[in-house]
Amino acid sequence: MDKMKAWHGYSKSLVRLVIEKEGIKFSKDGRFDRRAVENIRDVLIGYGIVTKKKVPLVDELFTNRFVQ
Repeated sequence: MDKMKAWHGYSKSLVRLVIEKEGIKFSKDGRFDRRAVENIRDVLIGYGIVTKKKVPLVDELFTNRFVQ
């Protein structure tokens, strides 16, 4: 919650609303699943938002190093 407020300038009530309405499941330790990054990448390519040639590989996009 604090990171969303700081990074995006969201109010506490907006952060609560986003979490409540979107059903986002944030981890307490800041980690997330590599498959989530892969899925987002695939959706962007699948809908033609970006071309496969221009999108980095998942291994270049994903890291959990900042929470270690």
